[in-house]
Amino acid sequence: MDVVVSDASPRFTGVRDVDISRQIELTEKSYNISLKLVKRGGSIMLKALECRELQLLEEQLRTSFNYVKRFIPSATRKTSSEIYLVGLKRY
Repeated sequence: MDVVVSDASPRFTGVRDVDISRQIELTEKSYNISLKLVKRGGSIMLKALECRELQLLEEQLRTSFNYVKRFIPSATRKTSSEIYLVGLKRY
């Protein structure tokens, strides 16, 4: 595949720590699946929530993609911690 986009999100509980934990777990699973699907030169975009663990995932992306960037769509609410990690040009 050339591109994988994951906009997956778990069912939120309203408990911030639980919700962030569930989201980062889902984002990590999406990343691992994308590594099996995206061919060399391909790209991914993964939905996440801003958290400490996100930096670790971002570092993992840097080992597989030439260019990694955080992206916040303009339609995202100002109070939201929603973010996308974009990885371009897989090694």
